[in-house]
Amino acid sequence: MTLLFMGDSSLLVSHFLVGPPSSGKSTLAQQLIQLNPTARIVSTDAIRALLFGDEGIQGDWSLVEQMVLSQMQEAFDAGCPVIYDATNARREWRQSILGRVSRSNVQWIAWHLQTPLSLCKAWNAKRQRQVPENAIEEFFQVLRDNPPQVSEGFIAVRSLVVTPMGFELAQVEEILKG
Repeated sequence: MTLLFMGDSSLLVSHFLVGPPSSGKSTLAQQLIQLNPTARIVSTDAIRALLFGDEGIQGDWSLVEQMVLSQMQEAFDAGCPVIYDATNARREWRQSILGRVSRSNVQWIAWHLQTPLSLCKAWNAKRQRQVPENAIEEFFQVLRDNPPQVSEGFIAVRSLVVTPMGFELAQVEEILKG
């Protein structure tokens, strides 16, 4: 077990990824799962693909949210921490999810990906499913104006500076140690 998940065995330290589209959230989720393979990734993109046949179809948020909450509940009931992979750009979105999955044995760390806007756009251009640039710009600005705060319900907010080289698992582990 790594430092990431040490402590009371009944305590589930879960991860709330925050960043604009194409900022590296899904890559971070895959790295976090390497640190604890028992964790479960709850991804809004994967849920959209499941519900609507294509992760690019935004669809009815209430259906997506219901599946997000259901998958989180299943993970917690099984004693597994969650890695929540979504933009989580707006404070009210973060607080809504946190308020609805509140449990005494679950604590959340927010990971705020500090990816330059130009890099988000460049990575987006290389993706098979591209997000409109105006959406990337909007979420980037919203997060710059309203970054995640501990007061929203997190035990910690960790900023992860992302460069064109990305980030490495060792960098994530080092942040967690701090």
